[in-house]
Amino acid sequence: APGADARSVATLQGQLGRCLTSLERFGEAESFLLRSHESLVGKLGGKSASAQMAANALLELYEKWRKPGEAGRYRSLLTRPTVAAIRELGPLEFRDINGRQGGFSTRLAGQSAWVFSFTHMSVNRENGSNLQGSTWSWTADPDAADGIGAFQNGTGWRDRPAEFLPYTPEETAYNKAHRDKDCVEDCGSEYVLLPGSPALDPVRGGALVFYEKVKASNFPFGTTSFGTSIALWTDPARQPVRPLTGQEAEMLFSADEPKWGSAAVAMGEDLYAYACGCGNSGCPCLVARVPLADALDRRAWRFYAGAGRWSATWQDAEPIMDGASQLTVHWNEYLGQYLAVHGIYRGWAIALRTADRPEGPW
Repeated sequence: APGADARSVATLQGQLGRCLTSLERFGEAESFLLRSHESLVGKLGGKSASAQMAANALLELYEKWRKPGEAGRYRSLLTRPTVAAIRELGPLEFRDINGRQGGFSTRLAGQSAWVFSFTHMSVNRENGSNLQGSTWSWTADPDAADGIGAFQNGTGWRDRPAEFLPYTPEETAYNKAHRDKDCVEDCGSEYVLLPGSPALDPVRGGALVFYEKVKASNFPFGTTSFGTSIALWTDPARQPVRPLTGQEAEMLFSADEPKWGSAAVAMGEDLYAYACGCGNSGCPCLVARVPLADALDRRAWRFYAGAGRWSATWQDAEPIMDGASQLTVHWNEYLGQYLAVHGIYRGWAIALRTADRPEGPW
């Protein structure tokens, strides 16, 4: 079509080629698929998702056409895991929500439970603001193949979206006093709780949710961190319980330590937590490990220092991959490996990484 860019033309060629393959019109399919692959490799590179899909389409063609030599050629071009298809599912819909940042999910009590950080609502909170540090939703729909829907929000005052992480009486009193019209010092400041990744916890029966506690002078800007900690979540329709680590002043991890909770995964008897600090040079990720039974004991945590060594000192931790401030890590049965998924920092792409162990090599 006049004005169509090369990538769009290549995508259409690929779609036509797949249709012709399904009709067993292999010669015609080959012509379209070869042109599509050549164009996408030249435009985006051979390891791009679009070029990988095009190579996979050629592999399927030659396998059905019973041409093992050609099939082997394109099989060798595929990275692992292979991107077989991409399909847009559309935006998720939530009542009373204009927009959310972050977004971690887990299976909890038979539901798909989702946790979000900064949330902009279409209605005001009890304090008159339409911005919250955290909210949550859940759905009984476990299959994204046909879209994800029927979400329910965790609600509170006037059936409006509630804060996911509960505040202590002291935090609540501080926030109220510094919003009060009679406030005379540090007015407008407040404590904010920002959720990170949840990890299923068979020991306690629920999910362990990482979170960071900050004081914001002008939420969501001007924040001072108090460190990260863990809350226990057992019911997707209810808030988690915190603190679980003694006095709240004693956060599990101090403000000087990495912000654990970019991702978390429980495997066997151990819990692994990732911290990815993003800056101008990327997002180097660290990993820590602890026996699940001792997850709330700071002394039991160990930090991967490279070359198979785990250290009790977090300063010894070495980066294991360049990731993102938010990613997922899980064991993938199909691949027989751990799979990490994250957005490319400062880029419009998604990275898939595999490893035999949570610490890599990725």
